[in-house]
Amino acid sequence: MNRKQPSLRASCLPVLVSALFALISPLAAQQTELKLDPAKTRIDWTLGATMHEVEGTFRLKSGDIVFNPKTGEASGQLIVDATSGDSGNKKRDGDMNRNVLESAKYPEIVFSPKHVTGFVPGQASSTVQLAGTFTIHGASHELTLTVPFTANNTSVEAHTKFSIPFAEWGMKNPSNMFLKVDKVVQLSITAVGELQPATQPSAGR
Repeated sequence: MNRKQPSLRASCLPVLVSALFALISPLAAQQTELKLDPAKTRIDWTLGATMHEVEGTFRLKSGDIVFNPKTGEASGQLIVDATSGDSGNKKRDGDMNRNVLESAKYPEIVFSPKHVTGFVPGQASSTVQLAGTFTIHGASHELTLTVPFTANNTSVEAHTKFSIPFAEWGMKNPSNMFLKVDKVVQLSITAVGELQPATQPSAGR
């Protein structure tokens, strides 16, 4: 009884699959770097106050995240210029810098990532969890950001929103007998950057 010989296509399939995984695995394990463009990154803040909301912006000084897609280990820094707070009112912004942020003493607001969860190499859009340490007004706080992002080749646009309980974190509440403000400020960030192979591993960076 003659046995049917496997087709050439069927016999080649395991070889092709093995070759594909051989190509994908190094990319998935490779250290990846996300460099943000400060000129294209927008940081908006909103503070509820008596009869109205106060809105403003901050400027990103630099942003660099290095992470391992396989382990999630991450490092780097996102640095915001604490002196750049702009609500369109010079007196109010001066009070914020002198009395709340004390930006002459603490000129930078820094997020230091430690771990990335949910990143899939080559995926056009996804939502990742970015855990790290948020340092403001000289004190550090553990913070996890939910970050939806879209990627077009190496270009990335990411968004996140979170709250800063500034009064609870030791900053002065600017409320007075005429003006009452919330004890929490809301931040909304749209970040634009480029993904590229990292020049050095994240560990010890």
